[in-house]
Amino acid sequence: MTGFSPANFTVSGSGFTPGGSVAINVLNSSGSIVGTTNTTADSNGDINDTVASSILAIGTNTAGTYYGSVEAVDSTTGIKSNAVNVTLTVTMPTPQITLSTTSFTYVG
Repeated sequence: MTGFSPANFTVSGSGFTPGGSVAINVLNSSGSIVGTTNTTADSNGDINDTVASSILAIGTNTAGTYYGSVEAVDSTTGIKSNAVNVTLTVTMPTPQITLSTTSFTYVG
């Protein structure tokens, strides 16, 4: 999105298959997956990864508040984690102009 500086959030979790792949899903307010980041659990089955919050507002250039959730899925077992709710507030910059000269003289 033009003029939008995305914030990131960190997803941490435990109980996944050690060394296994984990899909971190971002879901919109209707429960549809709008983005996925894949990460690998460490030797203890823990994850710690960063996801861009702007993914909730993909496809829009409209200021507003967007709601969704984040969940993680253990790719080895297919077991889903709990879902955590996320709120993203998007503000758009106000366009600004300047003039090089503010007074003019017309000679006719």
